Amino acid sequence: MLRSLIRKVTKREAGQALPLFGLFLFVFIGFVAMSIDVGRYVWARTQMQAAVDASALAAAQSLPDQADATQKATDYWLDNSGFIQNQGSNIEFDVSYPPGNKKIAVEASADIPTWFARLFGVDEWHVSAEGDAESIVIDAMLVLDRSGSMCWDSHSPYGNYYSQLRLASSINNSTTTITVNKRNPTMPGNQAPQALSYYVYVGQQFRIDNEWMRITAIAEPNTITVVRGVNGSSKASHSSNAYLRGDTCQTAGKGPYYPWEYVKTGARVFVDTFNPAYDRIGYVQFSTRGYEEAAMTNSFAALKTDIANSPDPTAGGSADQYTNIAHGTYMGIKEFLDNGRTNAKWVLIVLSDGVANRYCNPDQTTTCTSLGTNSSTATQRAKDMAQLAQTHGITIYTIGYGNASDDALMQYMADQTGGKFFKAPDEAQLQAAFLAISKLTHIRLSR
Repeated sequence: MLRSLIRKVTKREAGQALPLFGLFLFVFIGFVAMSIDVGRYVWARTQMQAAVDASALAAAQSLPDQADATQKATDYWLDNSGFIQNQGSNIEFDVSYPPGNKKIAVEASADIPTWFARLFGVDEWHVSAEGDAESIVIDAMLVLDRSGSMCWDSHSPYGNYYSQLRLASSINNSTTTITVNKRNPTMPGNQAPQALSYYVYVGQQFRIDNEWMRITAIAEPNTITVVRGVNGSSKASHSSNAYLRGDTCQTAGKGPYYPWEYVKTGARVFVDTFNPAYDRIGYVQFSTRGYEEAAMTNSFAALKTDIANSPDPTAGGSADQYTNIAHGTYMGIKEFLDNGRTNAKWVLIVLSDGVANRYCNPDQTTTCTSLGTNSSTATQRAKDMAQLAQTHGITIYTIGYGNASDDALMQYMADQTGGKFFKAPDEAQLQAAFLAISKLTHIRLSR
């Protein structure tokens, strides 16, 4: 009888295990299926948020041009939302501009179909994301090197004393009437060349290869008459496209002075990228001392006029052609401390083409009546000014222009304050540096 009872209990338990196993298997498959669909939801949500953030940040760089900002946001959305575009339905993407500030708001949503969750009555996941970016209110100071080297054509891939002219055809050792081709003297490079007299003047000396010549007459649009073999040089033949290399510093007031013209043009291009409704920009130029030409203002037309009319590198004579990076930087810092807005980001742009070789005693002075001449000390004083800027929350962006700039110092000043250093060997890269700094200064993700 006991054996019979055991057999009955065993059969009963076996009959119960099979349904329990089936139930467990069903639940397990359900969990696996749901995990796959939940994973699709998480991936869609993550990609959507990343795409929205990228769109907002990219678009904010185009403000206040809302049409360009909207197009840029759309392009970034399409480039970064591949999974959603392929898998989703009812996809919506919207760009808006909250009033009263420099913000852009981006929103997106989509329905992502499920695979296994349909068994439980869930046909799709609805995902959405929002992102805001803003162009920060900016107080900026341009601090530009006007020292003597700024009137030499020394900032290009062609080497020192690079001129804006080159031979239109080859010449022999007796040719005195020369035809030249003109390069564009201002940025951007798609503008038409100026008159020949804009580049050279009667009495100017220049060299082709190792031979020096002196201009005796100019005939527009592209012919000059010269005296050959001056300054003890030997007359020689020269090939087509040879560069005319000239010292434009020979006579004061005989500009335009390269690369100073490029610096002024690049600075004006920089100003044009800001919005006078929110931003202010001022201007300091320096040589042996720093000089504030314009306090921070939102009157950008007047500011650009001040920049265009800046003294040329020869204006102060030989005593005013040295490089006092420290004092130029201090004059920019002082404008922030005197007139900077507490709700604005303070940005200092320091451009130099040479090595610091003058400094003031004391450092923090506007008049700088006492000058030091040791280059190592001048470099350290410039570093001290970077530390002072860092103390007051001022970000310094630096540009090393040409092939003779102190790039180590420029790098230090940027690194010390959380900014960035840009190397610009020639005018094209100079303008690119100004535009890159503009973008870096005033964009942030706010949500």
